[in-house]
Amino acid sequence: MGERNHISVCTYNMHGYNGVEYIKQHCITTYIVFVQEHWLKNSQLYMFNSINDQFMFYGKSAMDESMSSGLIKGRTYEESVFCGGKTCHRLLICMIATLVGEL
Repeated sequence: MGERNHISVCTYNMHGYNGVEYIKQHCITTYIVFVQEHWLKNSQLYMFNSINDQFMFYGKSAMDESMSSGLIKGRTYEESVFCGGKTCHRLLICMIATLVGEL
């Protein structure tokens, strides 16, 4: 990432772990990418680490709980990944903590 005087943010609804190329492109032009509906279990969130080595990925998934209850119906509504350039990871951590109320 080059030198910037602003912070750009985008959000993307994956509808499953789809659109990785789209996220890769946004990692080039955007500081922070919010990803929803990746449909991955917590043990699979490591997959985001291979998208861009200049980004740090923080995530949470409700899929483990949903899958343990049997047949999956509807949406879990608790699948989020926050991706941020390593140069602004402190800002990203503060944003995440504020959003989830754990600051």
